[in-house]
Amino acid sequence: MNTTSNVITLLKTIVETQKTVRTNRLVPLIKQLTKLYARQNEKIHSQQKTIDDLNKRYQRAQTKADKRLKRLNELEGK
Repeated sequence: MNTTSNVITLLKTIVETQKTVRTNRLVPLIKQLTKLYARQNEKIHSQQKTIDDLNKRYQRAQTKADKRLKRLNELEGK
């Protein structure tokens, strides 16, 4: 499996060394690059979802802690 940088390096090499390039040589590289970007997008989406879930949990915990602290302060004040 090639990484994005490997595919880009190969494309650069083709562009630098060839005066003309047949599309049948480029099509597999473009397809591979598209798949790599799609996988990266899925990974980023998954990470964003995880971050959103963690932020929601943190906010809930913070809200509960604030309520408990408020109740404690009210009880100590009485």
